[in-house]
Amino acid sequence: MQKRNNIAILIVWLIVIFMFSNQGGETSTITSNNVSKNILSVYEKILSKTYSKEEKEKIIESSITVVRKTAHVFEYFILGLLLINALKDYRKFDYRLLIYSIILCFIFAFLDEFHQLFIPNRTGKISDAFIDSIGFISSTIIYYFLYSKLKKEINT
Repeated sequence: MQKRNNIAILIVWLIVIFMFSNQGGETSTITSNNVSKNILSVYEKILSKTYSKEEKEKIIESSITVVRKTAHVFEYFILGLLLINALKDYRKFDYRLLIYSIILCFIFAFLDEFHQLFIPNRTGKISDAFIDSIGFISSTIIYYFLYSKLKKEINT
């Protein structure tokens, strides 16, 4: 049952990533703008600071790239965790599992960017696939070492 749950959660996350990638350029930009606006709003509340409308527009415009790239890293960080967690149910937990997880995430990242070539006002960029790799390589390595350590502690 746990194996099926892990695979189901992984598939749902792959669909979430696909849905974000399937957004047209305008929708994607609106989403990024809204995230930037929300972050700025929280920032203003924390610092008790208020920006003019023009200042807000400049800040939001300059933050969109950071928001988008951070979203890439976050999406694929989660994907890496979910993938290695699902794969561990089907094969021996060793360094090869880590490598398989990373390779599969790379494949999905490149396919995701290729898919974006066919979406209006979107571009598929190899550089974005490498930004994705920051997320999934980090999460799979963290998972691998934490799980290995936990396994050793349980077995001793």
